[in-house]
Amino acid sequence: MDNPNLAREIILENYKNPQNNSLPFTYTHTHTLVNRTCGDEITVYISVRDSQIVSINYLLRGCAITTASASLQSIELVGKNLTEVSTLDQDYVEELLNIKLSLSRVKCALLPLSAIQQALNLKEHSEVF
Repeated sequence: MDNPNLAREIILENYKNPQNNSLPFTYTHTHTLVNRTCGDEITVYISVRDSQIVSINYLLRGCAITTASASLQSIELVGKNLTEVSTLDQDYVEELLNIKLSLSRVKCALLPLSAIQQALNLKEHSEVF
């Protein structure tokens, strides 16, 4: 996390070309979550088989940080088991984005992870973050 240019590139690339930002044909879990601070909103669609994530898609209206975070997680979490996903936190997201998050951006970056964990009933269910 010591290269701000790399972090900027990762965020911008995933903002401009987000992966898995689409409504899938099938899914086993879904959840919508809104960041009441800025208004970002995400709906995640997750397929799980044998306690393992098979796919993650999402529909999102949000900033570059939220979009990049969702894009990267939709790739990185595939193949992970639910126990592992339940333990992920801010440190995981910061490592994924290659940036130390400012207080004003923490909720943006964590919105996709929170929606994923809530969809999978790994964290307390909420519609507003």
